[in-house]
Amino acid sequence: MHVQNQSLGRKSTAGLQGFTEQEIRMAKGVKHFLRNGKEYTGPTHKMKDGTLHTGAKHTSSSRKLYHKDDLPKTKK
Repeated sequence: MHVQNQSLGRKSTAGLQGFTEQEIRMAKGVKHFLRNGKEYTGPTHKMKDGTLHTGAKHTSSSRKLYHKDDLPKTKK
């Protein structure tokens, strides 16, 4: 796969080598949801493990974000 993916913060025309699966899946431009199934459109930050959380910076109230297909099965 050869794409230029600047939304992940890296420029590459050689494909997506070097990106984790989580980085690829949590790309900008894809809708993100809270665990309860509500769409989230506010500021986000990325954790060291590649997961995306609510808020520009991590706080005790930051919550993990999901893609629709990754929500717990009862929340889709």
